[in-house]
Amino acid sequence: MKNNLQITTHDFLIYRDDNNNVIGIMKIKPSNRSGYEECGEIQVLYLYPNEKGKGYGKALINIAFEVLKNKGYKKVVIGCLVGNPSMSFINI
Repeated sequence: MKNNLQITTHDFLIYRDDNNNVIGIMKIKPSNRSGYEECGEIQVLYLYPNEKGKGYGKALINIAFEVLKNKGYKKVVIGCLVGNPSMSFINI
């Protein structure tokens, strides 16, 4: 999976298939949430609906953890909107 990962200079993780089509994106950043300033944050995670359930989201989260760890973060917060139907990813 890492072979198809593009990490941009703006801390967007973009996952593409073998035909260079975007499967999903993720934005990571330093957290600016009160009480979490020492944490990295996964702010955005989107997958195309037909790509859900194939393990790409979990792979992107694990890669984000690795990137944030390499940036020196020991803790990560994940921003998720209330009522998001994809909140089951929290059980990774």
